[in-house]
Amino acid sequence: MNFLLTNYIYPLRERFPLSANLQLYLDNPRTDREVLAVTEYIRQAYKIESAFQYSEEAINQGLKQFLSEYSREDEYISDFYKTYGQREPYELLARMWIVARYNDEGLHETLRQEGKRLAEEGHVGFFMLEDDNPIIKNSRQLLEYSHLISLLIHTSGELYEGKTFILDGNEGWFQEIRPTHFACIAFFMFMAFTGSSEVARKDDQRWLFFPAVREELMRVGRLLDDAFSRNLEEKLLYIASLLKVAGSDIKDDKAKLVMLVSIIELLVTHNPDFSRFNVEDSINKQFQLKAATLIYLNDKSRNIDQIKRRLKQIYALRSAIAHGDFRSVTKYVEKAKKKGEEYPISMMISELYDYLRAIIMEYLRDDKFVDFLKKS
Repeated sequence: MNFLLTNYIYPLRERFPLSANLQLYLDNPRTDREVLAVTEYIRQAYKIESAFQYSEEAINQGLKQFLSEYSREDEYISDFYKTYGQREPYELLARMWIVARYNDEGLHETLRQEGKRLAEEGHVGFFMLEDDNPIIKNSRQLLEYSHLISLLIHTSGELYEGKTFILDGNEGWFQEIRPTHFACIAFFMFMAFTGSSEVARKDDQRWLFFPAVREELMRVGRLLDDAFSRNLEEKLLYIASLLKVAGSDIKDDKAKLVMLVSIIELLVTHNPDFSRFNVEDSINKQFQLKAATLIYLNDKSRNIDQIKRRLKQIYALRSAIAHGDFRSVTKYVEKAKKKGEEYPISMMISELYDYLRAIIMEYLRDDKFVDFLKKS
C-alpha cells in the first residue's frame, strides 16, 4: 500500500482503520524504505526557511519528552522508546509520523522497480500516470475522504475553514520529495500539545493531535463505514469530493459559499414541479425549512427560528452570486461591516461548515428520515 503524510505524530502498534470499506488506514512507516523516504522528507522540510523551525537537538528533546510521558499510558510507546529512542532525531520523528495508507494495487513497487531498471540502463525520466491509475485514483479518494472525516471530527468551531488532517496530498512523493514548511508547523503544534495537558484537552486545534482525537476518529470512521454498507457510498464520496474542492482548491470566498450551499441542497432539496412553482423560490424555501430542521435535531439547544433566518440570508447571497448580481453582494458586505462583521462572507462560510456537519451527522444516523424530508 502507498501512503500520504498526515499532520499526526504518534507511534502506532498496528494500523488504525480510517475506512475498512475503502481500504484506508492510518499507520507509521514500517519498512526501511518507507522510514528513509519520510526521514528525507522531514530533513528537507527543515531546510526551508520557516518561522516554525526547530534544531535537531530541540526535536530530539521534544520527542523524548513525549515518549517519556506517554510511555506511562501506552505500553507500546514504552517498547518503541526502548527500541528507537537513540536513533537520530529525524529518523525517530519519521518512525513516529503517521501516514494514511491507500491501496495502490502494488503499482508503487512496480514503478520503483521499473525506475531502478531504467536507471541501471542509463535512462533518466519520470512516470506519467493516467487519472484511472490506482495511485492517482485511490490517493485522490483518500484525500477527498479526509476532508469529509475532518469536517466531522474537527474541534475548531467557527475557525474551521475546510482544512484536512492530510499534510501533503502529493501522490507522487516517491518520485520526487517536495516537502513544505507545513511539516515544521505540524511538529510545532505537536510540541505545543505535548508540553501542556491543558492545551491538549481544550485547544481549538486539538483535533490535529492524535491522542486527543483518536476515539473520535474511530467513532466517525465506523459511522461512515456503516453508511457505506447501506449503499450510501456514492453520495458520501461525492460530498467528500465537493468538500475537498471547497477546502483545498477554491480560493475565492464567493465560489466557496456557492459550493457549500450546493452540498446542503443535494442533501435536503428536490426539484419542484416546474408547472406549479417558481423553481428557485421553492428550492429556497425547502433549503431554509429542511436544513433548519436537521440542524435543530442535531442540537436542540439551538434556536431554530434564528437558524432559519440565517439560512434565508445565506441562500439570498448564494443566489446573488450565482446570478452575477455582485452589486447586491457588495451591498450585503458593506451593510454587515457597518454592524461590526469584519469578514461577513468568511463568517457565512464558517457557519455553512457548521450546518453541513450537523446535517451530515443526521444523515449518517438516519438516512431514511433525511431522504423522506428531502422528498417531502
